[in-house]
Amino acid sequence: MTAEPIQNADQTPKIALVTNVTQFAGPGAVQALIEDGYRVVCHDDTFGAPLARETFCSANPGCVALSEQRPDRLVEATLEHGNAIDTIVSNDYIPRPQNRMTLEGASEEDVRRMFEACTIFPIRLLQSAIKPMRAAGGGSVIFITSSVGKRPLGYNPIYGPARAATTALAESAAKTLSRDNILIYAIGPNFFNNPTYFPTSQWETDAALREKVAREVPLGRLGKQEEMGALIAFLASRRSAPLAGQFFAFTGAYLP
Repeated sequence: MTAEPIQNADQTPKIALVTNVTQFAGPGAVQALIEDGYRVVCHDDTFGAPLARETFCSANPGCVALSEQRPDRLVEATLEHGNAIDTIVSNDYIPRPQNRMTLEGASEEDVRRMFEACTIFPIRLLQSAIKPMRAAGGGSVIFITSSVGKRPLGYNPIYGPARAATTALAESAAKTLSRDNILIYAIGPNFFNNPTYFPTSQWETDAALREKVAREVPLGRLGKQEEMGALIAFLASRRSAPLAGQFFAFTGAYLP
């Protein structure tokens, strides 16, 4: 059952923008924010097609699906649905197997594509949101990055630096934007059940993956979408303000 919309001081519903809603942490973020009463405005690279937008909104009452793809236009379009953006979840990803491109095999175009998706897009999104969030008295910005930005792995030597850059963006930007009550956080998942990197079908059929998780992840299982959503909803709330600038390893104690 959907909660009553959370109200701002002027009685308008709180607005959350979530990017790449069908990928990575998007499903958990959307569900948790809807349950907390937000009006959730959604981006996805499939939403250029009207049918994709209609199908998504039918399956997710309380959501608005945007056709826009550019970060600045996403912010502008989101503001058409409310007076302020209260929360942004920059849920950035690059699909398999591109996240495992090697140093020897990656072209300059490959590297640029990696950093465009995982670093430049979230930077531009934050830049576009600062002015309207500052004018509204603040907001929350949550970057979904990866644990490999903190614990590099040999098989993704380009993906790791791109993720590390966005994690550092969150930690650095919080030093100045917290003064404007713009609260910035980074979440770094690994071993997290999601359609992009650890789909349910793989967990159910891949014995080697289950053995690896049993061996390396103290929790002994993949993190769940609803658990990710709960963390995002908490960080979206102003109850988490003293945690601004922090990186949260969503890894079942794999990290640190």
